[in-house]
Amino acid sequence: SEDYKKIAMVQHDRSVDFHAQYGAHYKTRIPHCPRDLEYNPFCANLCVSASAPEVYRISLEEGKFLVPFHTDSNINSMNFNEKLNVLACGGD
Repeated sequence: SEDYKKIAMVQHDRSVDFHAQYGAHYKTRIPHCPRDLEYNPFCANLCVSASAPEVYRISLEEGKFLVPFHTDSNINSMNFNEKLNVLACGGD
């Protein structure tokens, strides 16, 4: 949200940190070093690109990892279009 009461950050040690207004909430790790993350508000998923040909998805509603998106290249950057409900990815 725009008031920054909830925030997710990717760390160089392959972890994703979730913080709330009171401080650190949860920390999880992904298999490869993260490069970018993007939030999908339509299904409450957090998409994390990494140094691998996959985009890892974390369901914030269910609190678990979903099946990752498989690609043919390493994804360096992502952007979510809220009007079209489309995740655009750019890679090698």
